[in-house]
Amino acid sequence: MTHYSCFTSKPRERAFSKIQPKNTIAVAKYTTFSPAPPPAAFQATQGGFPGAPAGDSVVAGLVQRIVARIDSAIASGQPADAVLNWFRGQCGAEAAAATMDQIKTVFLPKLAVPGLENIAKLMNA
Repeated sequence: MTHYSCFTSKPRERAFSKIQPKNTIAVAKYTTFSPAPPPAAFQATQGGFPGAPAGDSVVAGLVQRIVARIDSAIASGQPADAVLNWFRGQCGAEAAAATMDQIKTVFLPKLAVPGLENIAKLMNA
């Protein structure tokens, strides 16, 4: 009579009967892999997308101050819709349908330094 392991009454033996030893060559192939560094054109910039031009630290500082002032104004009871509409007007026609997050992350960093300084002055930021 032929004995088949799948018909054994020992479930543990049946469960582990198909396990094979690891292929040491394949394991070594994946543990020693180290990819080449990406080209300089694709290096991530601070706070931006890979390949994007490096941001100006003056602009980043002004945007950070303005965003902090926006958050504190809304937290103190200023209507968020009024703040959003005011910033839509300050950022131009392309920001007419922007959300507050888009204003903070996309449209404010696009503004020139004099425009950001004017906004910061008006907001006491």
